[in-house]
Amino acid sequence: MKKLLVFLLFTSSAFAGTQTLTWDVYSGTADGFNMYRSDDILPRVWVKVNAALIPVTDTTYVDTAPPGAYCWQLKAEDQSVESAGSNISCDVIEVEDVTGLSSQ
Repeated sequence: MKKLLVFLLFTSSAFAGTQTLTWDVYSGTADGFNMYRSDDILPRVWVKVNAALIPVTDTTYVDTAPPGAYCWQLKAEDQSVESAGSNISCDVIEVEDVTGLSSQ
């Protein structure tokens, strides 16, 4: 397996409770990716959040989680063996803004 070099970047959340993660195109040998999330508390406990392998041609993943501070890490998988993790990216998923609602 080739060394995995992946950089996670954040884009704007489309909806409260979601975070869109993006990374550079991967040029190594892999069957797909696994995305891991942890609370932003040390020591971190990583939990895989994708049910099936993310296709190696994909460069985005939308994660859904309750409001809170989280960190994410991406790993390539090749023949059921995972690579070392990418860089760790952390962000906050905020509570939905409902100030635009009015009662009549």
